[in-house]
Amino acid sequence: MLVTGHDPMAYMIPFFPPQVRFLRIQGFMTGPSPTLNETDRLMMRTLADHTGPVLALFRVYEEWNTLNSLEFYGLELDRSSCQSFVPGIEPQQEHLFFLCRVTRRPIN
Repeated sequence: MLVTGHDPMAYMIPFFPPQVRFLRIQGFMTGPSPTLNETDRLMMRTLADHTGPVLALFRVYEEWNTLNSLEFYGLELDRSSCQSFVPGIEPQQEHLFFLCRVTRRPIN
């Protein structure tokens, strides 16, 4: 599960199956930058080694951040797979979350 944006979302992690791994590829502490740091390299290795499905979790108003972050990692959003939801505990009921499949970008 790739998490993007700046809003807190970690409160949702316990509601996912324990085998789901979360990587915050964009946020206050990390994100695409012209100078790679060790966290960027670790996430790149993790994604390169991963063989199962990859999903993105983000808020509707942070889609631009999501698209840019995925592009940095050579990934793209499968828009046809996106599902919207709002957790019952969420105070911002008007701002949907999206959960979408992510695919590797074709190499040209």
